[in-house]
Amino acid sequence: MRNSPSAAILLCNPRGKEVLPIRIEIVLKDEVGPAALRRALDRAIVRYPYFAVRFDEVGGDPFLKITHNPRQVVIREGSAPFVLGSEESNRHVIAFGYEKNRLFFDCFHALADGTGWMNFLKTLLYCYVFEEYGERISPDGIIMPDSPLRDGEDVDPLLNIPMPTNPITVTRPDTSRAFLMSEHGVSGGEPTLFKFRLPEEAFVRYSKISDASPATMFAVFLAKAIFSLHADEDFDVAVSMARNYRGALSAENAHHSLANEFTIRYPSKSRNLSVEQLGSISRGVAFLNSDRDVMLNQLQPMRGLFSALYSLKTREDIHRFFARPGGGRISGTVSYVGKCLPESLNPYVSEVYSCVRVSEGLITEVNAIGGAFTCAAMQCSPDGKYVRAMVGEMKKEGIDVELDGPVPLVTPSVDPSLII
Repeated sequence: MRNSPSAAILLCNPRGKEVLPIRIEIVLKDEVGPAALRRALDRAIVRYPYFAVRFDEVGGDPFLKITHNPRQVVIREGSAPFVLGSEESNRHVIAFGYEKNRLFFDCFHALADGTGWMNFLKTLLYCYVFEEYGERISPDGIIMPDSPLRDGEDVDPLLNIPMPTNPITVTRPDTSRAFLMSEHGVSGGEPTLFKFRLPEEAFVRYSKISDASPATMFAVFLAKAIFSLHADEDFDVAVSMARNYRGALSAENAHHSLANEFTIRYPSKSRNLSVEQLGSISRGVAFLNSDRDVMLNQLQPMRGLFSALYSLKTREDIHRFFARPGGGRISGTVSYVGKCLPESLNPYVSEVYSCVRVSEGLITEVNAIGGAFTCAAMQCSPDGKYVRAMVGEMKKEGIDVELDGPVPLVTPSVDPSLII
């Protein structure tokens, strides 16, 4: 990991470990063909050598070394989650399961984020369609299995963080008064999953009319849901939004885990504002926090952090290094992937859901496929009042939403030896 600080920071930092294991569920329109899937995976993984790896301890160095893993990536029938990095997965940190028409991809957030994993899945599905149906779909938006690595694809851009052009900074919002779901019963229970779907074109159009983006619109509806359920309480709502650093780092081809978060704070006094007014607030905050110089300024402290981190000699030193309070109070999290697969795969794939482990609060992952947003809302409680309230706020605005759940949240785990 000395050549992959984006992985090190997640594996070493306790605040990053909640989202380390990911399960991406792909709902196909036909039942999975196991033999075709095996051939497709064996072909696709050759194009992504940086995903055919294992994490090894070398010479007592607390920072594990990412090395090539020649063993086959595991595919098995059923929806049971994998222990990534263990013998169960041939020590790979990726693995596949399948059940009827559902394909389950268990993967490791420290190695890549949604952007990196989706590139791999596009190539895999391209190969699968050929192996199962004998059809070659349009290659637009898909990395071909026989193509060479692109410039910078396998180099972690956090090894050399660029300097900003302008010293633009954005003050982090004060979240000391933010609503916490863990203080209102959404914590400590069994992790549960809700799925909801809504029409993409209508929601995008509504978001534009409301002076928001589709991503920030989900944050608006979550804030309105929380305010509506606690009309007599005085608190702010703080929604954490995921953002992609590739553009700021001039590293569009990098496969690594290059997403982090900014916060949209909705003050208590904004609880009675209209959707359009909240949309304007959200869009402005997102615009500022998406500025290249703002993001690069926020990344500059990572230079010193990595230097200090890599100087540590033992895992105990690393634990002490991170044994300090940090982070603010967050009411909920929205991670917006958007259009995750090209249109050429629409005849074969109907839904995509990204699921992460959650310990408290509410995490909503948003994908778009086949003209619909397919969303996974995860929490540690069977009580779905916040999810239902968020969907209810959408329905008040005339948005057609289908909601399913709760069902148990199934995500992989990670071999304990990998976690520093």
